Amino acid sequence: MPPKAPLILSSLQHALLVLSLGMALPVAVERAAGLDLAHSASYLAAALFCMGVTAILQTIPGKVIGSGCQSLSTTDSAAICACVLAAETGGIPLVLGMNIGACVPVLIAGFSANKNGKRTGLVYLYFNVL
Repeated sequence: MPPKAPLILSSLQHALLVLSLGMALPVAVERAAGLDLAHSASYLAAALFCMGVTAILQTIPGKVIGSGCQSLSTTDSAAICACVLAAETGGIPLVLGMNIGACVPVLIAGFSANKNGKRTGLVYLYFNVL
């Protein structure tokens, strides 16, 4: 077992990194969409809530949703540019449509695969709708 001090510092560093990455996309999108302060706060709160819910659901050992392992959700940094451009062009509805539309190829591939492929496609859709 590693020494406690480096373990605690590494855990804190990981938590701060995940929190900052989890906040990067919502903050960038809300600024690009021109949301006012009240809507920005609601949007950021919803994003952080969804991040927490997905972390909790993933730790539930089960056959449908959880893996039983702790793995926090973060934002894919490659999506930030596309989401900001979509928010500037069409606002939040275009960003949500873009995320849900990205699920179509995964769903098509998943439903032509075995049971685990179908499950993966549905979970991917679930996380993008959240």
